[in-house]
Amino acid sequence: MLFALLLGAILGFTSLEIPAAIVVLVAALAMKIIIDVRFEKIPLLGMPSPFLLYCHNLAERGEATGHAWFSYALQLMVFGGIFGGGLFAFARWLRA
Repeated sequence: MLFALLLGAILGFTSLEIPAAIVVLVAALAMKIIIDVRFEKIPLLGMPSPFLLYCHNLAERGEATGHAWFSYALQLMVFGGIFGGGLFAFARWLRA
């Protein structure tokens, strides 16, 4: 969620219109989902993918991981949108 918070703050201090900022936030979160699910390690950083850690935690609890990508994507979009959009609104409020 740190990614969404950082992006929301950056977008809040730019001069983008609100619909354009929402589109950028959603597109960035979608790209993060694709990268997290596709690669085992985060490109350029070499750290394990958050999705891989999510699957590991599910397996430790004995839950199925067959459709883990869908729940991971849903959670990232919902909570990333809330946190990123919230910080976007707060940054816009500070800027005004």
